[in-house]
Amino acid sequence: MSRTCDFCDAEEGKPRPLGKFKVELTPVKAQDGTTKYACQSCVVHHRDKFEGNETKKNSIAQKFQKVLSSFLG
Repeated sequence: MSRTCDFCDAEEGKPRPLGKFKVELTPVKAQDGTTKYACQSCVVHHRDKFEGNETKKNSIAQKFQKVLSSFLG
């Protein structure tokens, strides 16, 4: 039995149904503390679900808050 991506169910070593690239799984730590496996595409598209990762939107918002706080004292 081979492993599959926990996000899209693509099977490791076989062509991904969407994109047709060979699936390589990467272990990632989910926000709930469990280890999940993600294919190359899902590592990018679901990064907001991984522990320690933030979405670009949240990162920009936090930077804006820091800058605003520095001006307001």
